Amino acid sequence: MGKYTRRQFITSAGVGMAAVAGLGLAGCAPQTPADKAMANTGNGGTTFADTIAWDGEYDVVVIGFGGAGAVSACYAADAGAKVLLIDKAPQGMEGGNTRFCGQIILNSDDKEAMLAYNKAMAGDFAVDDELMDVYAEGLTQTKTMLRDFFGVPEENFLDWKEDSSAQPMIAMFIPEYPELEGGEALHVLTVSDNVCNSALWKTYRNKVMSMSDNIDVWYMSPATKLFQDPVSRAVIGVEIDKAGDTVNIRAKNGVIMTMGGFENNKQMVEDFLGLTKSTPAGTLFNTGDGVKMAMGVGADLWHMEAYEGNCFALGGISFVVNEDQHAKTFNDLRNLSGSVIVVGNGGERYLREDVYNRHGHVPSNGDWVNVKRPRNTYMVWDAAQNEAIAEYHGIPAGFEDQVVSAATIAELESALGIPAGKLEQTVTDFNKMANDGYDPAFFRAAETMRAFGEGPFYAIEMIQAFLNTQGGARRNARAEVVGTDGEPIPHLYSAGEFGGMTPTAAATWPSASFSASWPAWARRPRRIRCRRSPWAWPPRSSTPRAAAATRSILTRPRPRSSARTSTSAPRPCAWATSWR
Repeated sequence: MGKYTRRQFITSAGVGMAAVAGLGLAGCAPQTPADKAMANTGNGGTTFADTIAWDGEYDVVVIGFGGAGAVSACYAADAGAKVLLIDKAPQGMEGGNTRFCGQIILNSDDKEAMLAYNKAMAGDFAVDDELMDVYAEGLTQTKTMLRDFFGVPEENFLDWKEDSSAQPMIAMFIPEYPELEGGEALHVLTVSDNVCNSALWKTYRNKVMSMSDNIDVWYMSPATKLFQDPVSRAVIGVEIDKAGDTVNIRAKNGVIMTMGGFENNKQMVEDFLGLTKSTPAGTLFNTGDGVKMAMGVGADLWHMEAYEGNCFALGGISFVVNEDQHAKTFNDLRNLSGSVIVVGNGGERYLREDVYNRHGHVPSNGDWVNVKRPRNTYMVWDAAQNEAIAEYHGIPAGFEDQVVSAATIAELESALGIPAGKLEQTVTDFNKMANDGYDPAFFRAAETMRAFGEGPFYAIEMIQAFLNTQGGARRNARAEVVGTDGEPIPHLYSAGEFGGMTPTAAATWPSASFSASWPAWARRPRRIRCRRSPWAWPPRSSTPRAAAATRSILTRPRPRSSARTSTSAPRPCAWATSWR
């Protein structure tokens, strides 16, 4: 079983990347009550499993080849299991949000401090004490796991808390919520001397490929259904669309769901988040498949309204992109200092424009919350501000044609479809605040406000950018998926963004990593107590981890039905060109 004790196996902080946010690996003990029930089901010794035409069988099936899936598969294989790891993406595009993350990992030497910090982040939301404890302990084992199990040389680790001079912005994430107890004990690590270079993802992927004797990988193979024994309720297998062919694979000891969230499912985003205009910053393959499958076996859902927006400006916002494109974010606050405001379709301001957000969360009444966006969002500015925006490259190349201009504010209202007089009144009010040096509505800093001057006037539409969603199947501290009756569903586990433990996202729970897509991860509560003073550089990500499983994943070798897959080089994300 490798070098880890069972306790370490259960609590280790494994998967650090944008895609892993939860407990990592899951295992299954043989001959549980569910197993015995299955054995006694049917007539004449026939079980429910015997009624299904299986095309192959494995000890463990892992759905989703991102960070959480990779860690889960590797730990299961190390325990002796024959593992099938599947992903809906083509080879070379797998990796979930982990592929897009900036590779920063949270770590700490102080479990009690991490427990205090996570509890403070949860605020009034109820989070199971045992689950909280597992997360806190996992944060103390991240580096150990990466070094001892994934083979990262000690000299490769870089602690950005000690020196972030190469990337000063990283200091904003150490910790992301410095006002909370325990944050001083957080450290931010990378497995190389830089960020956003896919180094962490390559580490996980290479480990999977090195264990090819025990792990089969199928690409372009989304899971479509879970097979569940009607008597025991145990999940016994998975229906897979393997490159267009339906394949039934039996899972002798367990299925682990690590397929991410639903940020690429427009209907789910509308239904659960109330957003009609949005775009993902990370993977384009998170379409909520897990939610549907989990509901099909009676899983309880939680945190369906929780999501993380992109970092930096305006609550995590993107220019309008095509559906097959990643978010193109607006990040430099120098563009938002001066005669510039952000309004909704009614022409009214709805957020503070001058503060860096914390993974999409903005200050509101003492909390950091997800932005409640109007149906339409517009950034509006005058001729003087237009020169600053050009100087600071505020409008990226290729998006200039989306800018709307008009000689007067009234004409701009008409062009945008804003009710007559509404934007004019907002500009008038803003000019007074700029001249007075006081913003009673959102408390924007006086030095960032300049009254609107001469035209022409400009506007561009913006939409919500997603790092990830948190909603999915409820899980307990042993990574077991919990049913609507409050009991674990036998042989079904989860890890990562799919059903993360954070009620309404914030940005620092063990599970994420710094990224140009700040994805995945996340699990942070939306309501966070904030300092009284303005926050001038906030986002910071959570950390990796996905370890934790449940019982022992012991198994005996079983025949495999799949062919070995070849490797492909991960695609690094572009730190310098875009904070996605």
